[in-house]
Amino acid sequence: MMDAPSYLTDGARNSFMTDNTPGGLAAMLDQQSGKRRQEIYSKTNVTGVSTAGIMGQSGNMYLDCLVDPSRGPCRLPDEFDKPTAVHQEVLYTTLTTGSSGAFQSGAFNIVVNPFIGVAVPATNRDATLTTQVSDGTSFVAQSTVVDPDRATLAAICNNIRPVSASVYVTYIGDTLNNGGQIAAALIPGNGVNSASVTPTGQDLRLVANLALQPDAYSGPLSKGAYCFWSPEDHADTFFYSLAQAQAYSYPLLYVSGISTRNNTAIVRITTIVNYEYTTPSRLVTSLPSPIEPALVTHAKKILQSQPNCMANDDHQNWWSKVLDGARGLFTTIGNGVYSLFHPSLQLVSQAAQDPGLKSAVSDIMAYRGGAGALASAINR
Repeated sequence: MMDAPSYLTDGARNSFMTDNTPGGLAAMLDQQSGKRRQEIYSKTNVTGVSTAGIMGQSGNMYLDCLVDPSRGPCRLPDEFDKPTAVHQEVLYTTLTTGSSGAFQSGAFNIVVNPFIGVAVPATNRDATLTTQVSDGTSFVAQSTVVDPDRATLAAICNNIRPVSASVYVTYIGDTLNNGGQIAAALIPGNGVNSASVTPTGQDLRLVANLALQPDAYSGPLSKGAYCFWSPEDHADTFFYSLAQAQAYSYPLLYVSGISTRNNTAIVRITTIVNYEYTTPSRLVTSLPSPIEPALVTHAKKILQSQPNCMANDDHQNWWSKVLDGARGLFTTIGNGVYSLFHPSLQLVSQAAQDPGLKSAVSDIMAYRGGAGALASAINR
């Protein structure tokens, strides 16, 4: 009997899977296996609709989900086959600037932590979303938001990890002086404490300090900001118990700004986090994690030296450039990069060194109508 759909998996969306058949020549080149993978990929792309205006798919579902978590919950395609369930957290709120006063009047700060939160958050490490505004002297009125399904999820979750996250900040104020200033950055987990102060003493709630961080975006507040989270260390992708996840210092998404208007609702904040978790519950569907670590490597290569944060009106054009780079990388067979994404081509090079494999692969490709192309590649 199949499990009933659950709101924890947002039944309208589907997490992506890949073919988990054990490795080997037959498994990787089998025609039915290839058809199944294409069908699953196609289904994932159809159901994964962006709410951030990022259109088009790269062909790498992990890359698409990492850059645009709104496409739907997804699993991390690492090298371990572990049955997991998925959950997508979506938060939406508006932010009103502080009262008039001294230097910091109109200032605000947003912190996104890829964790479902605790019942009574005390710091930004205890919640998914934390906002603060200035009263003209200091930052006050800290507001924390946790996953609305936190209690239900906590009751069935053994271990959990974030897969992707984003914050989408849109400006809703007037255009006087471009609304003010905004800065955004992905901050390493050990690069800031719970009071938003770096080891060198910089308070990242101040837009001037956040703008100085490596790879930070800074610009007019009227342009808003879009940021996506990405792991910076292997430990960022480990499964932790909820208590361990709360204690762990994940990389954080920071957005700080200063508005020309006080006591005014100036930005809308949409936060999305995708989680993968283990559970004994039958209320949700657990499926084996896809074993496709090459997708992770490919995503890292594509996003190498790319910014995690940018202006709203830039992130769609930026994604178009990323897609061009991804497609270009797929065709760079001479450097062996394509074989990272497509195991069949890696087997071509192996076949060239092994007469038995060469004959087997040639027979398979001949069946597919590709013998001429394969022979050319092997004998080159």
